[in-house]
Order: sequence, then structure tokens, then C-alpha cells
Amino acid sequence: MQGTGEIWIDDGDMHVVAPTLIVHYVEQHAYRPPTRFIRAAAQAADHRRRNRPQSWAPPVLIDAE
Repeated sequence: MQGTGEIWIDDGDMHVVAPTLIVHYVEQHAYRPPTRFIRAAAQAADHRRRNRPQSWAPPVLIDAE
């Protein structure tokens, strides 16, 4: 079943959570997540870019079944 997974991001004070379909909502429906989520996601992506091994490959999202 598509869209049953969640994305969890630690923003330092707490975890922010969104459904895996958030990308669809943003791209297809012009949804704007809360600023706290956007900031936490950007920080997590930057941290991953700076700390990934040379042989790094992007993660694959798997929906819960």
C-alpha cells in the first residue's frame, strides 16, 4: 500500500514526523510544510551530505505494508 510510511527527523528538541507522501503533497498540491519541518529536513540533508561515506548511495524509501 502506497503512502503508509513516515519520515522522522530529529530537530534537536523533538522529532518532526511526516507521511512519506509529503513530497507528492508539496509537488502536486503546493502544500507547504511547517517551517520547523522544512528547517529540520534541510539540516538533516546537510548533515547527511557532509557525513556520508565515499561509497554512499541514496536511501530507498519503503512503504510499510
